[in-house]
Order: sequence, then structure tokens, then C-alpha cells
Amino acid sequence: GAQEVKFIGFDNFRYIFGQQNFQQSVRNTFILVFFLQTLKLILGLGIASLLNQAIRGRAFFRGLVLLPWAMPAFVAYLLWKFLYDPTQGGAFNMILGELFGTQLDFLSSKELAMPSVIVASFWRGFPFWVISFLAAMQGISVELYEAAAMDGATAWQRFRHITLPGIRHVVLVISLLSTIWTTNSFENVWLLTQGGPSDATMTFPVLAYFGM
Repeated sequence: GAQEVKFIGFDNFRYIFGQQNFQQSVRNTFILVFFLQTLKLILGLGIASLLNQAIRGRAFFRGLVLLPWAMPAFVAYLLWKFLYDPTQGGAFNMILGELFGTQLDFLSSKELAMPSVIVASFWRGFPFWVISFLAAMQGISVELYEAAAMDGATAWQRFRHITLPGIRHVVLVISLLSTIWTTNSFENVWLLTQGGPSDATMTFPVLAYFGM
């Protein structure tokens, strides 16, 4: 005969949310997203504002800032893994060894693993913010800045009252898109730490890959 189907309600959800590794992955994902988005927003606005000025070599720097974004993610994170290498072959430890006579296990230390992933992920993703902000800034009339400067407005006042209102819609859209992408990001954690050490960098996408 037909098997009796038993409705279990929300038992599956209670089971998942009760798992320690799931709770840790949610915390790690929140930490990764929060610090990455904060860094990208602040530094993205700063770098875009700088590149929007009439500085020497502006075209070169605009092209240079695109390099991390244009590089395949696989290559970018393997490059950072090599830089973080705990042996003398790793560039960062080579510098630390020369200057301070010490070495750090960037990706094998519970204290340093997440900050290391955040730094590498920021380097890979910040050009998207910079270019988007820069494009929005170039759509603001130069006459507005000139009029404000004639009225005695400082650089900060021009940025606050002209630049920010002029690009606020772009800031909101980019922040939303990047938050979604970062929450679902897999390559950065997988290629650098695979969620370790001891789940210190285990994010939800990586945990889902392992099948919980």
C-alpha cells in the first residue's frame, strides 16, 4: 500500500539553525560582507574622487585600477595565496623576514585567516565600485563645483553637498549588487582557505558546497 506521509513542519529548519557549523558560517558570512562592503564604499569613493581630479597620468591610473577586476578570479586568488605563503617564497613573509625577522601564517591562523580573505577579496572587487562611482561623478556638471568654489565651499563641502547627492542612486545600486555577490561568493574563500582553519572562514556558500 501507499506509504503514509508524515508532515514534519519546520523540523528541518530547526535542525539546520541548531547546527554549530551553520551558525558559524552565518557569522563569518556577515563579517565578510560587512567589512568588505564598508572598505569598498569608503575607499571606492576616495579613489574615484581622486581619479576624477585633473591629476597627472590620470588615464594610466584609471586603466591600472581595472586590473584586479579584469583578472580572472581564479588567477587573482591563487596570486594572493602565493603572496600569503608562510614560507620565504611568499612575498609578504619575505618582507616581514627582512624587516622584522618574523613570519606569519596568514591563512593558517584563526586570527589572521578572515582578515586575509577580506584583504584579497577587497583587492579583487574594489575596481567595480571605483569605476561605477567615477562614471557617476563625471555626469555631474563641472559648473556646480565651480560655483560652489566661488562661494567659498571647501573640498569636503563640495563632496558632501554636490558629489554625494549626485551619485547616491549609483551608490545604493552598487552596494545592493555587491552585497548579493559577496554573500554568494565562493571562489575567494575556497581558493584561499577552503573554510579553514577550524571553520574560521567557513561561509555559507562553502558550507553548502560541503553539504553541511
